[in-house]
Amino acid sequence: MKSIFTTVLALMLGLTLKAQPWSYNFGSQKGVFNATAVSTSSKSNLLKPESGGVARFRYIDSIGYGEYVQNAGGSALRINGSAIGAGTKFSIYDFPGTNVLDLSFKLRFESGTSGNFFIGIGNHMAEGSFFSNNSNVNQEKDKVFTGFRFDLKASPINHSVRYLEGTSYLGVNAKLNPVLALENGKDYQVQILCNNSSNTTTYKKNGSSYTIEPQKYHVWINGTQILKAATDGNFGAYQASSKEVVLNAFGLFFNNAKDKAAVIVDDFIYSNKLP
Repeated sequence: MKSIFTTVLALMLGLTLKAQPWSYNFGSQKGVFNATAVSTSSKSNLLKPESGGVARFRYIDSIGYGEYVQNAGGSALRINGSAIGAGTKFSIYDFPGTNVLDLSFKLRFESGTSGNFFIGIGNHMAEGSFFSNNSNVNQEKDKVFTGFRFDLKASPINHSVRYLEGTSYLGVNAKLNPVLALENGKDYQVQILCNNSSNTTTYKKNGSSYTIEPQKYHVWINGTQILKAATDGNFGAYQASSKEVVLNAFGLFFNNAKDKAAVIVDDFIYSNKLP
């Protein structure tokens, strides 16, 4: 009887540890990333994701690097954007995926008036693709589903938001989205809900239901939905090659920061099911 109870308890604990949504934060870690790091290395100061898979930080140089910063809740990751096209990158990949993904995290624009901060969600098909390499997105080879980007600008102009469909970056209409008055020194909660299936799908938020069209995604910032056009919050897939692929990876890519721009990220929550 004792052995049966122990087995059942162990199974329950295992399910609890792997229950969704998964969370990833930086605990109370300290230090500076002066080299590329992966959570699978015994020498890495990156924590392992509870979802399984790999966490990775891509170091560029003395400008494009990462470091842990302390706050009331523990540690967060400061990403210092690189000044060149090859960007600093933080990613989590190879977790169990489906055709949908719900990702949210905390973001603070700490400093800087230049740089492109890109959020990519997609499929990590092999080592050496976007989520595990040292490069920007390869239009022909990588399978990146979302192409959502914050472009840092000089004060008092607010940072702008752009999205990539196909080969062109398009600006998000700030007049339709007053919440996009994004500034340095403020905290933002970013949420991206993806539907990479061939059918529409729905999710619930704030007591209401929302429908995502096939191969589209929705974006929310500080609890407000970002609109692509009036009454339309469906942003299209970045790459045609990503159609209906399993979404098992996300990455934050920061480049072209000419004035040592930095962002702080923390408290990632993600799930292969929509709420």
